[in-house]
Amino acid sequence: MKGVAQMQRRGLACTTLYVKGLSLNTTEDKLREMGEAYGPVYSTNILKATPADRFAVGFIKYYAGELPGSIQELSQLPFPPQDEIDAVFEHGQNAIRELTGVEQDGWRLELQVSHKDKPDNIQFQARNQLRRERDPEFASGARNAANRPEQSTGTYAQGYRDGFRDGSLKTDA
Repeated sequence: MKGVAQMQRRGLACTTLYVKGLSLNTTEDKLREMGEAYGPVYSTNILKATPADRFAVGFIKYYAGELPGSIQELSQLPFPPQDEIDAVFEHGQNAIRELTGVEQDGWRLELQVSHKDKPDNIQFQARNQLRRERDPEFASGARNAANRPEQSTGTYAQGYRDGFRDGSLKTDA
C-alpha cells in the first residue's frame, strides 16, 4: 500500500481500474452503475471500438473525500489524507475482487489497477481546463501545433513547460 500513497501527490485520492471484456453495447452509464456498487466513481470511459473488436475495454476512476465545488478549488487541493488514500485503494480492490470473472453479455470481465506508477492527473486536468478558459491560443492548440516540429512530447509536458512546474498556474494578470 505504500506504492499507492506515493502515487497520490496532490488532489483527490483516486485509483483507476482497467476493465476488459465489456460487451460492445456497454455504455459509460452502465459501466458507472457497475462501479458505483463498490465506491464513489469520479469518471468512466469506454474506448471506442473498431469493427474488428469482439469486446470493449474501459476505465473506472474511483475517488475518496469530498469533491470540490469548482474547478478552481479542484486545481488547488492539498495532498490527500492517508485514510482517503486507503479508502480509495479499498474501493478498487473490492471491485477487482467482485467483478473479475463475472460474465456480462457473454464476456468474462477482467479488472486490474491502471496507471500503477503514475500520479493521479485530475488536478492537472483541472489546471489545464482553467488555462484553456484564460488562454485562447492554448485552447485552440495553436501554440502546441507551432512547436510540434521541434518538440514531440505532447500537451502534458507542454503544460509543465508553460507554467505548471511549481504547482501553480502562471497568468499574465
